[in-house]
Amino acid sequence: MKNLFIGILLICSNSRLFAQNLSNYQIELRASKIEQTPTIDGKLEEFFWEKAETATAFTQELPTAGEPANLISEIKVVYDDKALYLGATLYGKSEQITKTLTPRDTLRNTDYFGIFLDPYNSGIEAIGFFVTAAGVQFDATYLYQEENTNWNAVWDAKVQITKGGWQVEMKIPFSAIRFPKSHVQNWSINLLRYHNHSGEKSWWSPIDPTINGFLTQSGLLNNIEGIQPPLRLFAYPYLSSTLTKSDNGNWSRSFNGGMDLKYGINDAFTLDMSLIPDFGQVQSDNEVLNFSPFEVKFDENRQFFTEGTALFNKEDLFYSRRIGQSFGKVKIEEGDINEEIIQEPQEAPLLNAIKVSGRNRKGLGIGFFNALTNKTYATIRNYETGKERDILVDPLTNFNVLVLDQNLKNNSNLSFINTNVNRWNDFEDANVSAFLLSLFNKSNTYRMSIFSALSQKGNQLQESMTMGYRSYVKLEKVSGKFQYGWQTNVESKNYDPNDLGYQSRVNEINHNLTGSYINNRPKSALYNWLRLDLNLFYDQQYAPRAYSNWKILLETTQQLKNFWTYYLFLLTSPNNEHNYTEAREENRRFVLPPIYQMHSSVTTDERKRLVFNAYFGVNGRTQWNEFNNWHGGGLTLRVKDKFTFEHQLEYTRERRNRFFVNDENDGVERILFGIRGMKRLINTFNTTYTFNKKMSLTCRLRHYWNKLTFRDTFYELDEQGLLFESNYMGLDNEGNNIHNVNFNAFNVDLIYTWRLAPGSELSVVWKNAVMTEETNTEINFGQNLSNILSASANNSISIKLLYFLDYQNLKITKRKI
Repeated sequence: MKNLFIGILLICSNSRLFAQNLSNYQIELRASKIEQTPTIDGKLEEFFWEKAETATAFTQELPTAGEPANLISEIKVVYDDKALYLGATLYGKSEQITKTLTPRDTLRNTDYFGIFLDPYNSGIEAIGFFVTAAGVQFDATYLYQEENTNWNAVWDAKVQITKGGWQVEMKIPFSAIRFPKSHVQNWSINLLRYHNHSGEKSWWSPIDPTINGFLTQSGLLNNIEGIQPPLRLFAYPYLSSTLTKSDNGNWSRSFNGGMDLKYGINDAFTLDMSLIPDFGQVQSDNEVLNFSPFEVKFDENRQFFTEGTALFNKEDLFYSRRIGQSFGKVKIEEGDINEEIIQEPQEAPLLNAIKVSGRNRKGLGIGFFNALTNKTYATIRNYETGKERDILVDPLTNFNVLVLDQNLKNNSNLSFINTNVNRWNDFEDANVSAFLLSLFNKSNTYRMSIFSALSQKGNQLQESMTMGYRSYVKLEKVSGKFQYGWQTNVESKNYDPNDLGYQSRVNEINHNLTGSYINNRPKSALYNWLRLDLNLFYDQQYAPRAYSNWKILLETTQQLKNFWTYYLFLLTSPNNEHNYTEAREENRRFVLPPIYQMHSSVTTDERKRLVFNAYFGVNGRTQWNEFNNWHGGGLTLRVKDKFTFEHQLEYTRERRNRFFVNDENDGVERILFGIRGMKRLINTFNTTYTFNKKMSLTCRLRHYWNKLTFRDTFYELDEQGLLFESNYMGLDNEGNNIHNVNFNAFNVDLIYTWRLAPGSELSVVWKNAVMTEETNTEINFGQNLSNILSASANNSISIKLLYFLDYQNLKITKRKI
C-alpha cells in the first residue's frame, strides 16, 4: 500500500499529464478591466458596458439540440481588482418572462441566467452563479458533472424587467472564486439562459447532450490581468435557542452558540471548521418501516456535511450520516437476568469537524476530513433492587477521510481514497483504502474505469483484523447516439466499509451489459428527445461461488413536443432467483420463482402554473400467485409567483408475498417465512410562500402509514432453499399474530427564513414528530389518523441567528476608523 501511495504522488507531480490545451476552445470572450466600480442595480448604465466585448449567438440544448437560440442574448464581462462583473441583456417579450419568487438556491418555473467558471481549466470542476428574473440567487459547485447546491457563496446580483426583455447585473467577488496566482488569467467559462415560456435552454458555448460531460465543452474567458487571490477568511458565528417537548410531556430548554470558520489556505485550498455545531433545525428524515435485511440510507441534511464534500463522495466510501450515529449495541451481561435496559443512546454528540479541500494548478485535488464524536452511555436497571448502572456504548471516536484526485490527460483522473475510524477504549477500529482510475480517449468517446478497495476491521491491539475487498472494471462508450458498456463487480465475503461508508450487499459478483440510444435532434414531429436503455444483469454469490439470478431490463424516456414527459420500465427474471440475504443466515439460499415488473409514469408540462404527475406499476410471481401493485401521483400549483403548493400521494399493495419472519416463541433453530400482505400509504404536502427574495415560509407535512398482515400459515426453509409448511403459528397467548405491524410516522416541519444580510440568516423552525408501532392492522384510515393525531408527539421550536463576517470587510472598516 505504501508503494502505491508513493506512485500516486509521482504521477501527481507530472504536470504534463493533466494540462488542458487552451487551443481546444472553439469560442472565446475577452474581459475588460475597469477603473470605476459599477453600481449593482441591473440597469447597465455605466459607460464601460458599451465598450466591453459582447458574447452572443447562443445555441439550444433544449428543445432542439444544436439549433440557434430563438431569443437574442448579449453578455459582457468586466473586472477590477476585487471582483468579476457580468452584464446581460436578455431579449424577449416582457409578458413571456416568468418571474416566480422562490427561496434562495431554487430554480423552479422561472426564467434564469447563469455563468459557469473553471479558473484552473480542468474540464471536470467548476462553480456556477445564477439569478432568476425575480432576482433570486442560486449558486453551486460541479465535480465530474455532479451538481452540489449546498455550497453558498457571498455575491450580489440585481435584475431589471424592460419592455424588450430583462437585464442582469452580477458582482462575483474574487474571494468567492479559487484561481491560481498568475499575472494573466485565462478561465474556462460558459453562459446559460433558460426561457421558461418556450422551454428553451441555450448556451453560449454549444453543448452537445450526446457528448459525455458539459464542462469539457466550455469556452474561454481571457485577458484577465493583474489580479491577486485575496485572503479568504470568513466566520459564521451563531446563537440558537430551542424549546423541546418530549413525547412524555416534559419540556426542556437549551441555548447554544458556536461558529463555522472558512479559511483560504492558499489560492487553491480551503479549510472549513465547525466548532460546537448545531443541527437542531435540520429537516426531519423520511422514516420508513424497514423489514429488509439491509439498513435504510437516509439523506444528509446537515449543511456542513453537504457543502464542499463532493470530492469525498466516491463509491459510497463516505456516508456522512455515520458521524453522530450511535454504533454500540447494548448487551446485558450473561447471568444478569434481572436487569433491563431503560435508556440507550440514539446518537453520539459531534464535538468538532474540519475539512480541507481544493485543487491546485497541476490538477491535484486534495480532500481531508476529520470529525470527533463524544462518548455515549446506556443505563441499565435491576428491576428487583432498583439499582441502576451506566455502561459505555460509544467511546470517543475519530473519523477521517483522505482523498487525492489527480487530473490526467483527456479529462481522465486517478484517485486514492482512505477512510479511517478510530475508537478509544479498545473498541473496534475500521479502515478502507481504495484506488479509482478513469481513462478517456482523446475524443472523450470511450472510457475505462478500474476500482479496487480493501477494508480492514477489528481490534488492532488484539491483532484480530478482518479483511475484505471490492473491485470492478468498466469498459464504456459514453458519447454519441449509441452508447454501450460492460461492467464486472466483485465484493468479497468480508468486505465492510460501513463504519464510515455505505454498502448494502456484499459477497457478490455482478456482471452488467448495457446499451443506450439517445436522440436529442429527432426528425419526428412528436417528441423533443428520446432515450432507450437495455440492460442485462447476471449475479453470483462470491463465496462459495454459486448462481444467484439474471434479469433483463428495458426502459425508455421521452419528452413530447408539448413538453409532457413519459417513462416506461420493463423487467423480467426468466429463471428462479437464488437469494442469499433474505434468510439472514450465512450461505442459506432462498429460491424464488421468476418475476416480472412493469412501471410507467407521465409528467405534464413543467413550465405551467399547474403540473400533474402520475405513475403506476405492477410486479409479481405467477408460480406463487403473488401480485403487487403501486400507483400514485401529485400536483404542483404556482399561485401569483409567490405561493407554491405541492402534494404527492403514493399507495402500494402487496399480496401473498413470502418473507422472512423471526421466531419469537421458542428456541428451535429454524428459518421461518410467512405469507404477508402489505398496504402502504405515503402522503406528502409541501407549501412555500416567498414574501420577497430574502424572506420565505415553508411547511412540509408527511404521513407514512404501513400495515403488514401475515396469514396463519408459516413455512420453514430447507437446505435446498425451498419452503415447506411449518407447525409454527406466530401467535401470542391471546391468539393474536405477533408479526403483524401497523406503523406510522407523522412529521411536520415549519420553517421561516430571513436572509437579513449577505451570508447572514435568521431562521425559526417548528418540528412535530409522531412515530407509533402496534400489531392491530384491522383499523381503517380514519381511525388510524385519529390515533396518530391524539398520540404523544415530540415538539420543538428553535430560533437561530447566523451572521457572516468577512475579514476583507472588517479590514476596510478598521482602516476607515
